[in-house]
Amino acid sequence: MLGWWRVMGGLKLRLGPKIFLYLVALVAFSQAGVLLVFYLNRWDNAEDTQWRVDFIESWAAKFVQLGPEKASLFVELFNPQGGMVWFENEAGDPVMGRPHPLMTAQARPKLTGRRQTHGDIEIWETDLPVERPILLAKPINWPNHKYILYYSSGFYKRLPVANSFIQGVLALVALTLVMSVWMARRVSHPLRILRAEVLNIAEGGCLEKPVSIQGDPEVADVARSINHLSAKLAKYINETRDLMANVSHELKSPLGRLSLALEMVTDEIDRLAQDPLAIQPKSWDKTRELLKSVTEERIRMAKIVGGVLLSSKLNLGQANFTMNYINLSKLCLSSIERNAYFSESKTINIINKIDNNIYILGDKTLLDLAIDNLIINAIKYTKSNIYVILIKNDKNIILKIDNEHDLIPETKFPKFFRAFYQECPGLGDGVGLGLTIAKRILELHKANIELKNSSQEGRAVVRAEIAWPEVEWA
Repeated sequence: MLGWWRVMGGLKLRLGPKIFLYLVALVAFSQAGVLLVFYLNRWDNAEDTQWRVDFIESWAAKFVQLGPEKASLFVELFNPQGGMVWFENEAGDPVMGRPHPLMTAQARPKLTGRRQTHGDIEIWETDLPVERPILLAKPINWPNHKYILYYSSGFYKRLPVANSFIQGVLALVALTLVMSVWMARRVSHPLRILRAEVLNIAEGGCLEKPVSIQGDPEVADVARSINHLSAKLAKYINETRDLMANVSHELKSPLGRLSLALEMVTDEIDRLAQDPLAIQPKSWDKTRELLKSVTEERIRMAKIVGGVLLSSKLNLGQANFTMNYINLSKLCLSSIERNAYFSESKTINIINKIDNNIYILGDKTLLDLAIDNLIINAIKYTKSNIYVILIKNDKNIILKIDNEHDLIPETKFPKFFRAFYQECPGLGDGVGLGLTIAKRILELHKANIELKNSSQEGRAVVRAEIAWPEVEWA
C-alpha cells in the first residue's frame, strides 16, 4: 500500500485531482479491509475443525476410562452451572450435567447454521447469540450404557456481521487518519521550507538566490512566483543603487562648488569693504544678509541631500558599518557633551542618569549619529529639561531619552518616524529625517525603539525608549 501512495505522490497532477485519486484509493483499500475482516473471522477452516474433532475425541477417551460414576462427578465439578458439558441418552434425556437451554434435544431441531459430520462426531456451527455457539456431539459406549457426550465450544466463534462492519469502519477511520497526516505533512513540508527561505529574504538575505521549488504543483507555482518577484526586486534595487550613486555624485559636486563660490564672494566683499580705492555701495550689510541667506539655504540643501542619501543607503543595505564592542555609557556622555551648546543656548538642562560600563555590539559612527539625532530632537521640542537614562536589567539594555512636553496622542507617534515628517515645521532647522535615520540604524543593530507618553519626577514627558538585547561576549 505504501508503494501505491508513493506512486500517487509522484504523479505530476494538480492537488485537486490528486486528492480525488487518494480518496478513490482510500475507498478501495477500506473495502479490501472489510473483506479481510470477514476472511479472518471465517469459521470453516479445516485446521480449526480438526482441532475440535481431536479435542472431543480426547475427552471421550478419558470419560470411557473413568466410567459413568466418575464421569458424572467430573461433569458436576467441571461445570457446576451447566450449559457446557453434559450427557444425554439415546432418547435425548439429560443423564449427566445440565444442557444449555438453547441446545436441548427439543431445541436442536430449530437451530440454524451449518452442521458437519466427522466419523461419529457431529458439529453444529449455530447462529445463536451466545458466548459458546458451537455444539459438538460424540457417542460414548460404556458396558450397559450408551450415551452421547455434548460439549458447547466458544473457540474460533464467528463474529456477528455487525461487529465485522464496526471493525471495517474503524479500519477505515484509522486509514483516513494515517492518510490525512501523510497528506498534511506532504503539503506542509515544502511550505515550511518556502516560509523559512522567504523570511530569510525579508530579513536581508540574498535576493539573487532562488527559493527551493518542490512539492505539489500549486506550491511549486508559488515558489516560482516568489523567485520571479525576487529577481524583479533585485534588479530594481541594483538600479536604485546605481541611481543613488549617480545622484550623490551629481548633487555633491555642484553643492561643493556653490559653497566654494559663496566663500569667495564673501571674502571679496570683505576685501572691497576695506579697500578705500574701491567703489563703495551705500551699504554692504544688505549684501551680506543676502549671502548669509543663500549660505543657510545651501547648508539646508546639503543636509537634505545627505539625509536622503544616508537614509537610502540604510534602507538598501549599502551603509558600511563595522560591528565592535562599544561602551554605550561613554557614547551617550559624548553625545550629551557635543550637544550641550545647543541646549545651553535654549536654557535647557540635560540631566543624565547613565550607568557605567554598559557595552553593546555595534558600529560607533552610526550609533553616534542615531543618539545625536534623538538628543537633538529632544532639545528641539522640550519645554525645559531632558533626561538621558541608561540602565541594564536582566534581559535588555535600555536607553531612555525624555523631553518635558505636553502629552501627545499615541496615534501620532508612528508618523514621527516617517521621512520628512515634522510636527512643527517652523521649529529649528531640521528636515524631518533625524528620527527616520535613527530608527533604521537602531534596527540594523537589532534594537527596538518606541515613543510613548510617560512621567519623570512628576512631570509629563515624551519618551524615546530603545532596548538592545544583552551582549553575549565571545
